Amino acid sequence: MYIEINHSKLGTCANAIDDYISFMKKHMDLSTDKVNKLVSNKWKHADALEFQNRWLKNLDSTSATSRMRASLQNYASSLRYAEGQYKEAQARAINKANSLY
Repeated sequence: MYIEINHSKLGTCANAIDDYISFMKKHMDLSTDKVNKLVSNKWKHADALEFQNRWLKNLDSTSATSRMRASLQNYASSLRYAEGQYKEAQARAINKANSLY
């Protein structure tokens, strides 16, 4: 019995997570820009500032958005670490098997 791992899929998954993080950051930045422009150009009342302040809380390090991004980054790092460990283990197993001949 043996364990077969396609370690490249771990890296592919980590890359997909990185792409999603970039996508999320890009759209959060675009949305922040739109909120700021709306408040500075057209929307001038106290409710505008309240909305802007609430939106900006989405960007602070304790927000759900920031915590999710950090979790995804940690997950991608773990996948890359596992990929490296499986590559190493596979290489060691092959070398050990070859040394038996």
